[in-house]
Formats: sequence, C-alpha cells, structure tokens
Amino acid sequence: MDLVKVYPGAQKPAAQISMEVEDGSLVTLLGPSGCGKSTTLRMVAGFAEPTRGRILVDGRDITHLRPEHRPTAMVFQNYALWPHMDVWHNLTFGLEVRRKNPKAIRSAVEAMLAMVGLTGLEHRYPAQLSGGEQQRVALARALLLEPEVLLLDEPLSNLDAHMRVRVRDEVRSIQQRLKITTLFVTHDQEEATAIADKVAVMNQGGLIQFGTPFDIYWNPRHLFVADFVGRMNLLPGAMTAQGVVLGGVTLPPGGVVERPVEGIVGFRPEEVELCPDGAPGTQARVTQLSMRGGVSELTLEGEFGRLRAAVPSNRVPLAGTAARFVLRRVRLYDAATHVLRVDRALQGEAGADPSRAGGPPPRPGERSVGA
Repeated sequence: MDLVKVYPGAQKPAAQISMEVEDGSLVTLLGPSGCGKSTTLRMVAGFAEPTRGRILVDGRDITHLRPEHRPTAMVFQNYALWPHMDVWHNLTFGLEVRRKNPKAIRSAVEAMLAMVGLTGLEHRYPAQLSGGEQQRVALARALLLEPEVLLLDEPLSNLDAHMRVRVRDEVRSIQQRLKITTLFVTHDQEEATAIADKVAVMNQGGLIQFGTPFDIYWNPRHLFVADFVGRMNLLPGAMTAQGVVLGGVTLPPGGVVERPVEGIVGFRPEEVELCPDGAPGTQARVTQLSMRGGVSELTLEGEFGRLRAAVPSNRVPLAGTAARFVLRRVRLYDAATHVLRVDRALQGEAGADPSRAGGPPPRPGERSVGA
C-alpha cells in the first residue's frame, strides 16, 4: 500500500502512507484526529480516490475498483445498521443482494450469530440492542461477506470504557480465529497496542512509525511517537560521558556517549529505578503519588526538574519523603527534527531487578544513532 490523498485546494496531503500488511494480521492505524487514518481506510475501502499510489490485495491492484467490487468489508463508527430491520434481516440483506442460496444464507447467518454471541437476538431491532450488541451485529454483517480485508473505523468509540475492553477482546478473538487481514482505526493508544500485531502511528497526514506494539512503546524513533504512545518523561538536556545532564545536574551512571549531545531527553516512568537505602543515586523528593493497581506512579522533583517514575505498589515511598533514583535507559531526540539520535541502556547502580516495575530488561546491543 503506497497512497497519497490530496483534497482540492489543500496545501499538503490529508494522508500519505506506504506500508505492507501481512496476510492474516491485525494492523491498527493510530493517531490524533485529522492525522489521516480514516482517510487511509476510506481509500482502501473505495470511498475515497487516491491522488496517486496503488492498493494491492494479494498482488491484485484494486485501486480503481468500486467499493462493492473490492474484497473488503467495512464496519463504520456509527455501525450504519438498518433501523427498520431486525438483526436477522440486517445480516441477510447483503447476502440476498448477492443472490446467495437461501439455505446457504440461513446456515451462514446462524453460524455467525453463534460466533459473535447474538443467538436469540435475531428478531430484535437495533434500537432494542445495547451499544456492544449493535457493534457485534455490524461486525457480523461485514464478516458474512467473507472479505479478504476487514476495515474497522473506530468501531468502539461509542461504547463505555468497560464495554470497550470487552468488545475489543471479542473482535481480536474473532479476527484471530478467522485469520482475516484487518485494518483497525483508533485514536486510543491502549486499544491500538492491546490488540494489534503491528501499529502504524500517524500524524499530520503521514506515517511516523510502523512496528510491533513492543517497538512502538519501547523503541519510539520520533518524539511524537514517544509522547503520544504511553507516558514518557521528556526534558531538555544532554548526554555526556559523565552521565545524563538535566537542569544542570548530572545523573549517574556515566559512560552514555563519548561526545556531548544536546536535545530532548526521554525515558519511560518504568525506566526510573529507585535506589535501596544507602545506594548512590540522584537525590529527589516524592511530591505526588498515584496508585494504578499493582504499579504506582510517583512524581519526583529535584534540581533536575520534575519527572514520573513507575514502581511496584508494595514498595512505594510516601509522598513528601526523600528518595534516590537512577535511570535504566535514556533516549535523546533532536530538538529541531524530533528524530531519535541516541538510545542507550544504562547499568543501574541500585542492584535491583531491572524489570520489577513492569518494563522489559534492557536489550543487549542497544543502538546509538548519530552519537
């Protein structure tokens, strides 16, 4: 997929993206409103004509095919169910238009109702269904068309938080069972990383980074990705041979780079390691505490400024007390281009298990870019 969409009168593309989606995988298109993710999905569906580029499905060029002639099916944000039809007829309508055998239609619809957990609701109308049930009807209707590519445009945005998680997991389960290639548009970072094989992070019409959820979270190659996905401490500073310099304070340990590099220093809260009593580290004061289940987030303040740290809830220091910390991993982004320049794992001096706060241990051979 190598696509560009420029609307008449626009100064820059609404969407410009090139990527290859593996057969049977689920890819989420993630980004803020107006980043181009829905425009990309509409081009794949055939509802928007690309300005240039091609769409290939299993080697076939479908760029200029009408939507009904494409091997795709789309679930819209508002579900687009027929309000005057019950569930059964919402599901059979598309198959009847395609002149499928009535017995085959009945068999397929009954099987699909069982798969999405709607057996017994065949004669209810959309207004009599919950939001989650409506979403499953829309999904079932799309799957009955047996598409090669399933397109989902923020299908969970109308559901409450609890229902979103439940239906999200159901969608992923069905997708894996059927092994159907799926593009899933969302602006919810947790949703995107929870169900995807790959995540395409978009901003201002362009693709910023494409990779696994692990890489998107732990190896963000651009400042936008680092800031948009998850929580990231971002502070102006530098990396030197003596350590990381923040606010005029040099944080141990040293040996980060041979030559000083200035920019924006980034590290996840999970990469801040508190030191045991008596161990060396940077002095800080705990000013805020927020418990998030098994992991708590602390706000640490000192001469370096203010940063967040994630630690196990059963080892949390009290707010207002002193603490010492070291960093397990740091990144440095260019202040002008926002591109990653340095990414280094550090040897913590606290002597604790580096993965105890929920983050992965430093990987061997961490890369340094342009240092």
